[in-house]
Amino acid sequence: MARCLNPRAGHDNPASATCCSRCDYLVEGARIGIYEVVSFLGAGSYGHVYQVREPAPLGRVLALKVLGYEQFNARRWATFSTQRGASLACTSPTSCTSITLVR
Repeated sequence: MARCLNPRAGHDNPASATCCSRCDYLVEGARIGIYEVVSFLGAGSYGHVYQVREPAPLGRVLALKVLGYEQFNARRWATFSTQRGASLACTSPTSCTSITLVR
């Protein structure tokens, strides 16, 4: 069984699940592309942010922002893409670098 990462109510799901069958949270250990979902970090107006691990040899721990389906429209995508571009210009050691953008 895989546990969903909903901080209010973790639901049990089949081990092969990516997303919870009862809510829209990802499940621990799910694979999104090459990344393995480790934990839930937070939520905002655009969706949820998860901690993910990149496979070896790098094995970096990264943040993955998943846009909510109801938020997925042309205007929101354009805003999200613009914010991503602005974040790439930041060089602070406390800022996150955007590595991949997939629609």
